[in-house]
Amino acid sequence: MRAIAAGLCAGCAAHVQLAAPPAGAPEADRVAAYARLRPVEVASGPGRHKGLVDPHAILGDGTRVELASDLAPLVSPGSPTATSAAANGAAHRSEHRWMAVAFGAMAAMGGGAGVEIAEIKDEHHMYEAIGATVLVTAIVFTWAGLHHGAAQLDSYESQRAAFESYDDDLRARLDVCVDGLRVVRCAP
Repeated sequence: MRAIAAGLCAGCAAHVQLAAPPAGAPEADRVAAYARLRPVEVASGPGRHKGLVDPHAILGDGTRVELASDLAPLVSPGSPTATSAAANGAAHRSEHRWMAVAFGAMAAMGGGAGVEIAEIKDEHHMYEAIGATVLVTAIVFTWAGLHHGAAQLDSYESQRAAFESYDDDLRARLDVCVDGLRVVRCAP
């Protein structure tokens, strides 16, 4: 059973715990935090054949962030990153819900078909029951699959938006400015 659970969650991302100094921290602490938490790599675009790539951000200290919600503690609550991270969490939950509906429907239909077929004595009615079960299962599975696909796209888009807005939102939260590759004092 553990092997099945591990296989189902093979694509699941792990949370990382990140923290930034408070907004009123000394400038040196905020600059050091920016150097540690700034994104040095963001992979969020479509991959080959328009398929989704492994969306993630690599931070200055080498931490790999795969979940947009992990960036929320580092930015202001109303920032585009925080808003996109919240939307990503909701879309991700919806994605899992529709996957569960699809597999639950498949299991229920399969079980129902098994009971129905076991009770049928006439071979002609057995084929009708199998056909009806396959048809209903296909309809429910397709319906849930379409909703799952839409939720997956919403999840991807909100994660992409969070990763792409993160650097600006982190700098705003830490009140640091960047000139090229240098962190500089912000103009008043």
